[in-house]
Amino acid sequence: MPRAFSGLVLVYPLLLHICVSTQHLAVAVCYLAALLLFPLAHDVYKRRASDYGVACAGLSAAVLATLGGYEMLLVKLLPVTMHLAFFSLFAGSLGPGATPIVTRIATAMNRELDADEASYTYAVTVAWSSFFLVMAAVSAYLGLYSGDIAWSWFVNVISCALVAMFFLFEFTIRHRVLGKRVDYGFLGFRLRLKRIDPRGLFW
Repeated sequence: MPRAFSGLVLVYPLLLHICVSTQHLAVAVCYLAALLLFPLAHDVYKRRASDYGVACAGLSAAVLATLGGYEMLLVKLLPVTMHLAFFSLFAGSLGPGATPIVTRIATAMNRELDADEASYTYAVTVAWSSFFLVMAAVSAYLGLYSGDIAWSWFVNVISCALVAMFFLFEFTIRHRVLGKRVDYGFLGFRLRLKRIDPRGLFW
């Protein structure tokens, strides 16, 4: 179920762009509401209960409540909110006594980091924080002052490409800066990421 859910989440930006272009936003809103029910469905399948599943079900109901005139407001607020949430997560890990998010990921993937690796992962956390803040600002600006189609192209297509490009650019720079200490390729990096429990990194 987690793999299928990930695939359905990746479909959402494309579906939303199509729905904005064809003025069928209700379809995208219902799709998003259905996605939010997956955690609860997973809990039922596992015969357990969790606050997370219940909270997502509540969000699903709130999403459906926007049907009938507030669909565009919802879909325009969502990317800004998501980017600000990631900005807060990454920037919040840069404070005194905290461990930067990228440092936590690198440590979970490999081992204890040396001084150069710790310095590099701190800088990368700063870079991602800045990236998400800029993305939130651009999404908000386009949502307020551009047409719906132009806004949709940015948040549902261009922004996804920018995230991928930023990630690949950082991975290339990592090899150049850290050299042989990066003893894995891109595929190996993905496999190591899959073995990390995100709950231990972010909460």
